[in-house]
Amino acid sequence: MGTMERNDAVRKASWAAVILAVAGALLLYPIGMPVFDAIFVLTKICMVGGLLLLIFSGRKAGFVLWAAASVVAVAMTIAKWVLAPDAGIFAVILYLGSMVVDLGMPLLVHRLATRQYPARQAVSVRGLLGGKASCCHRAGDDACLQEVDRQERRDACCEGSGRIEMGNHHELGPAEEIDDSRHRHH
Repeated sequence: MGTMERNDAVRKASWAAVILAVAGALLLYPIGMPVFDAIFVLTKICMVGGLLLLIFSGRKAGFVLWAAASVVAVAMTIAKWVLAPDAGIFAVILYLGSMVVDLGMPLLVHRLATRQYPARQAVSVRGLLGGKASCCHRAGDDACLQEVDRQERRDACCEGSGRIEMGNHHELGPAEEIDDSRHRHH
């Protein structure tokens, strides 16, 4: 199934999700019916197991297991709410908060794992283009960003061959592709 990006923000959010999943289990158990109690315990085990798999191996399977178990946890929270119709304000806040966390944390971790950092890409060519990349990004100028992309590909080609010399790069035309054979070590 592949791996997910495991940057520092993803790890921190995932550990926070582990803590929140355990806290939710302690606060919401028991659900009120033996079959629901068993499903709830298995759900929380799957949530924490999926999170640990994600944290330690970065496997998408861990994320998918956690996200699916989170949806089931929301259903179990609704079941608890239905089985306890005389719930006080604290219980209602707990139920709503639990559902927001169960649905929100997987969305947050997914966003953090798939988030793009265009400003970091722009920094790599800032010296060569005089800050043009960051200006292109702010202005949303696609043609400018394509020029930056060509510049980065050319630089990567030259750096990979050990031929990087300031002012001595070959220039690419608008539709020209990099011919890797020119820069390969044999």
